[in-house]
Amino acid sequence: MQDQELKNEFLCIRKIDDNMPRIRGLDLTDTNNEPSFYTKSIRGLDKAWIAISNSFNNNTKISNILDILDEHNIKYHTYCAVD
Repeated sequence: MQDQELKNEFLCIRKIDDNMPRIRGLDLTDTNNEPSFYTKSIRGLDKAWIAISNSFNNNTKISNILDILDEHNIKYHTYCAVD
């Protein structure tokens, strides 16, 4: 399966399908810290991506994505990419 990306003025998220499927995200509003996340769980990732894709719009922020991951019991790690 091919990688998929969703992007708006607030964030960019990508579902990566390789030997370890995952979702990665970057908050585009904080260029000083570049808050980011990546998923650590694999089970349920496809269902979570469908929920993310269905709810994604021009107002979606990184917190909305993390809420969806929580609802689907997907473990993730958040960090500042500038560190």
